[in-house]
Amino acid sequence: MITFRNPRLLAEFDDWPIGRNDRGRCVFKVESKESSARKIGQAGRNLWRVSRTTTNRLGAWCKPKCSTWSGQAAIVDGSDGRTYVLQIAQGYGFVKVMRHDFMDAEGGSVFAEVVNQAGQRVDNPRHPELVRLIFQAYDKDYCASLGIALDRKPEGGA
Repeated sequence: MITFRNPRLLAEFDDWPIGRNDRGRCVFKVESKESSARKIGQAGRNLWRVSRTTTNRLGAWCKPKCSTWSGQAAIVDGSDGRTYVLQIAQGYGFVKVMRHDFMDAEGGSVFAEVVNQAGQRVDNPRHPELVRLIFQAYDKDYCASLGIALDRKPEGGA
C-alpha cells in the first residue's frame, strides 16, 4: 500500500517527462473558486481543483490540464517516488486518490466506511489519515474556521 507525505498546494518540477525522451518544467497548483450558489446569496461552498501545466520541448507553457471542481485537495508525494493528488469528493465525503495525470490511482477512492468479509460496515482507518493529510496543506486559521484541529507534522504521513 502506498503511503503519502509532504502535502502542499503548489509543486514545481524542473525535470518532468513531457513525451518521447524530452523533459521540461511542470507546475501543479490547487485552485479555488466560490460556488455559483454563493455568488447569488444562497448557502454554498467553495470548490477546489488541481491544475497541471507543463512546458513543451521548446520551453513554451502548454494549456493547463485540470481535475474537476470538488472538495479540498492537496498535492502529495507517494512512497513509490511519484506525485499524487488527494481530493475530498464534495457532497460525498470520500477521498479520491489520483495520479499525476488525474486518472485514478490504484485503490482510487477511500471511503469512510467499508464492508468487511462478514458483510458488516466498519470504519476505514485510512480515510481520516488522508483527510488529515489534505488539511495539513492548508493554513492553520482556515482549518480552525472549519473546526478542524490538526496535530501538524513537518512531512505529514499517511
